[in-house]
Amino acid sequence: VQHLADRVAMYVHAYTLYSAVRPFGCSFMLGSYDSDDGAQLYMIDPSGVSY
Repeated sequence: VQHLADRVAMYVHAYTLYSAVRPFGCSFMLGSYDSDDGAQLYMIDPSGVSY
């Protein structure tokens, strides 16, 4: 899920770089659970920053 969160964050961030496109106006939350890593939750801001 971390790789997916990083890819989505890069995609969202690209929309903040150009004046011809409108930026996203919402935050995303991605979550998963697996037996090795346990629960994981990532949040992606409209600016493209992921936590």
